[in-house]
Amino acid sequence: MSQLLPVFPLPNLILYPGSLVPLHLFEPRYRKMMEDMLAADQSELIAGTLLPGWEEDYFESPALFPVAGVGKIQQVRQDEAGNFNLILCGMHRMQIVSEPERDDTVTPYRKVMVEKLEEEEVASAEALDEAEGLLLALQALAGSSANHAVGKTINYLADVLLVQLPLGMQEKLDLFAVVDARARARAVLKAWADLQRGELPPPAASGPGFSPDRN
Repeated sequence: MSQLLPVFPLPNLILYPGSLVPLHLFEPRYRKMMEDMLAADQSELIAGTLLPGWEEDYFESPALFPVAGVGKIQQVRQDEAGNFNLILCGMHRMQIVSEPERDDTVTPYRKVMVEKLEEEEVASAEALDEAEGLLLALQALAGSSANHAVGKTINYLADVLLVQLPLGMQEKLDLFAVVDARARARAVLKAWADLQRGELPPPAASGPGFSPDRN
C-alpha cells in the first residue's frame, strides 16, 4: 500500500533500519515541514539520498535514489531561533514510486509516494557464516565498539558494515537497495574482501562537499 510522506533529502545519508540519526533543520522549508508534521501528529519521515549533480538545483527538486529509509521521529526540540533538532530512528526500506506536484506557497518541502519493501528478518543463528564474517569485519573497522552488534540480525549487521565501508555513495546505495538480507550480506562481505585485497578503486568524488548552510 502506498503512503504519501514528507522527505528530507541529503547527499550522504543512508537511514537503515535500527539506526539513530540526529538531524538539525534550519531551512525555512524544513522548519515548515516539522511544524506541519507536529500539527498533524505525524512522526514518519523519508530520509532521501540525493544523486550526484544535486548541487545544480538543490533548492528545486534534485533526483533522489529510488530506495530510501523511512524513519520515526524519536525526539524533537525547537530552539529559540525556531530551528528543529530531532532524532530519527530508521524503520525499514521504502521504494519511491512518484513525487506529486506541489504548491510551494502551501507546501515548500517535498513529499513522495512510497511503498514498503518487505524484508525477512534473518537471525545470526540462521546464517552463521555470514554473521561471523560481518562481525569480524566490523571488529576490524571499529574494534571493541562493534561488540554491541553481537547477536543482531544479519539484516542489521550487513547495513552497519555497509555504511562504514569506504565505498563511493552510488556503490553503497546499490548495496542498500538489495532487499534480501542474505544476498546483501554476501555482497557487502565481497566488497569488504575486495577492499582488503585492494581490488576496489577509491571512492569517486561526488562534487563539492555538503555545504553547512544547507540542510
